[in-house]
Amino acid sequence: MAKPVILAIDDEIQVLNAVERDLLARYAKDYRVLKAASGAEALELVKKLKQRNSPLALFLVDQRMPGISGIEFLSEARRYFSDARQVLLTAYADTEVAIASINSIGLDHYLMKPWDPPETYLYPILDELLGDWLRSTELPYDGIRVAGTLWSAKSHMTKDFLAGNRVAYQWLDIEKNPEARLLVESVNPDKVDLPVVFFPNGEYLEAPSNRMLAEKIGIRVGDELAWEEAAGTLRARAAMLPKAGFPVSERLRLFDAATARQEKRDRARRLPRGKSRGWTREDLYRR
Repeated sequence: MAKPVILAIDDEIQVLNAVERDLLARYAKDYRVLKAASGAEALELVKKLKQRNSPLALFLVDQRMPGISGIEFLSEARRYFSDARQVLLTAYADTEVAIASINSIGLDHYLMKPWDPPETYLYPILDELLGDWLRSTELPYDGIRVAGTLWSAKSHMTKDFLAGNRVAYQWLDIEKNPEARLLVESVNPDKVDLPVVFFPNGEYLEAPSNRMLAEKIGIRVGDELAWEEAAGTLRARAAMLPKAGFPVSERLRLFDAATARQEKRDRARRLPRGKSRGWTREDLYRR
């Protein structure tokens, strides 16, 4: 599991570097300290961390930044990491805004600039907040995630393929899980082909074929996979289209029996030296 992230945001580079220096001095052993010089840059970083399913423990954000204020950033960022602790850096003139934000966005604390010495004004506060986060937050799943909808044939095909090859994954239903929907929208807010398969390194595939998944994960590919892919699609559609008076379980049993008969015929028609006939994709779909 990757170290939890502490994200510092300030548009003044000198201040940002000072924050980073103090955070690294205290927390580098147990946390990844990341920084961003603007709210917009930080939001892009937050989306990438969410795609990787990286744990984010704490935001340390300056209030006065051009384009997007610290409060506005936190209002948006907490949609992705609702459990992260939120600390606002303020000047004296911004204290009323910070106090009001405790109720409006659930702000955990605000710190006045400057915070020197950090041993007195910074570390005790962050230690308490990080300790509370560790005690109350379940660390995220560290593996492949499949985000889609329950009644999607493509989603079922992807899940069946991963399960059939004993590849562990986490299912995310975007219709029931707001964070999962937000995760999918972070790929493309306009239109995304489902399901989206997210990998631990932050990469993802939209509506992948079984062959694409196999190549990405590093498992068997070949003529056999083409038949499995076609069969998987048909089986998923059979499951998703129940007919009155004809239970889904019975239709799937008949489909599996037909698949077994097809495989038996395939074996019987092999060439003398045991080489496969080498079905084309057109052959498979005609069957």
